[in-house]
Amino acid sequence: MIKSGLIGNYDDKEEEEKYEGSLKPIILEKVLRFLQLFTEGHNLDLQNYIRFQSNSRSKYNIVEAVIELLRVYYLNLVKGNYENIVKCLDTLTEFVQGPCAENQLALIDGKFFEVAAGLLSKDTEEYEEEEEENMDQQAQKD
Repeated sequence: MIKSGLIGNYDDKEEEEKYEGSLKPIILEKVLRFLQLFTEGHNLDLQNYIRFQSNSRSKYNIVEAVIELLRVYYLNLVKGNYENIVKCLDTLTEFVQGPCAENQLALIDGKFFEVAAGLLSKDTEEYEEEEEENMDQQAQKD
């Protein structure tokens, strides 16, 4: 999350939050695309590096992070998230192609298949009803 005051000089907290909210999807889209390109071409060393950084004090399992992001989108399934769901799936595809057996195991350990099964079994009529309810709730708040 972007910390207050770091993205500009805003007198109004609400204006700053609005800017941050619009910035988040753009940043996320760029990061997912970067990770996808980072591992494109089946470079096994880079595919392993995104899962485990042996030369760093702070280690981040990016495979698990993308799976968790996909899970968050699944739990908040709205039309606006569909593009990012597809981007997550594309990125995970690049992580495991080649094949990269370790990242494939990370998908299994991260319970990716449970999320994927939930996404694929989601009824579109149910989604449309939820979308209408969300829009109604949003309209009432405004």
